[in-house]
Amino acid sequence: MPETMTQNENLLSLLSIEVLISHVHIDLNIECHLPCVVFRLLDYPAVSIPYFDQWQTEEFHNLKKDHPNISWRQLLSDQFYELRSANGKFNFKRGKSCLFKNYFKTLYRHLLNVPLFILLIDQINNDDTNKSHFIGSCNVKLNELIEILNQSILKNGNDIPLVEQQTFHCKLFNLMGTNIGTCDIAVRFCHYGTTILTQLPMLDDEQVIETEKKVQITTTKKKDNESSVISPLTDTIV
Repeated sequence: MPETMTQNENLLSLLSIEVLISHVHIDLNIECHLPCVVFRLLDYPAVSIPYFDQWQTEEFHNLKKDHPNISWRQLLSDQFYELRSANGKFNFKRGKSCLFKNYFKTLYRHLLNVPLFILLIDQINNDDTNKSHFIGSCNVKLNELIEILNQSILKNGNDIPLVEQQTFHCKLFNLMGTNIGTCDIAVRFCHYGTTILTQLPMLDDEQVIETEKKVQITTTKKKDNESSVISPLTDTIV
């Protein structure tokens, strides 16, 4: 049974989520040229983990613009397609992290019921738009991981940096609910504590609001002083 948290522990904390993509396996009959994994935690912005660097993707698309009548399979070399193994596996070995602040009690309650959303897309496009092709998606349940982190916080306190990690083997499904592959990922939660926010003014909303108010007041005073000064008369030549 998850242990409940007291009101005193409902403090604003600095946290981060790190998602590492080990490899993605896709059925061989599904085309995926420029794979990219996107993850989203609750209502926070989505974070993309592309298989290729941005400059490589841009070069591929510029090459396609120069040769619009040639298919991607003919346009790209065989070495490019060898990056995908014979059984359809892409070895990503890449990851990204997202730093955020939240009340841990609120985050804890949400993640007991809401999973991490994983989306696999193909960044290839045949026009000038930045539209990507949907390949598959899956949901990663983080209830066990957030419970482990919760127990660590209850044991060590709110101001001790803590890290908890869990690996997952997920099945990817298309929009029709058909299994089209798998994805091996690792998710890591880092809890940096509550005191660290007092040492980082740029992350303190109250201090940011006070600073913005001071800037607005100073700007208003300058405008009032400028308007109160009478400019001297000057000769006008017609």
